[in-house]
Amino acid sequence: MPTETIGSCGVGRFPNERKRVLNELELGIAYLRRACPLPDGYSYEVIWHDHESGPYPDIGVVWDAPLPEPWEWIAKAQEELARFDDR
Repeated sequence: MPTETIGSCGVGRFPNERKRVLNELELGIAYLRRACPLPDGYSYEVIWHDHESGPYPDIGVVWDAPLPEPWEWIAKAQEELARFDDR
């Protein structure tokens, strides 16, 4: 499944606040689902990335491979997530 990163939100810092970070990301996803709904076949999910300092999560869009890249929705979701995180 292809993925594209949207970004992150909240004030928690990984790894010593793992539960808080995941809760903040889930809250950001709930906001995005309402403010910027995606069409069928696309979804917002917590995406994990490997890093030399350890894995870290952020919010991304995941979609079924035959569907086109959702660049328009990704750009709008990035704007909405930034607006949400500024509140």
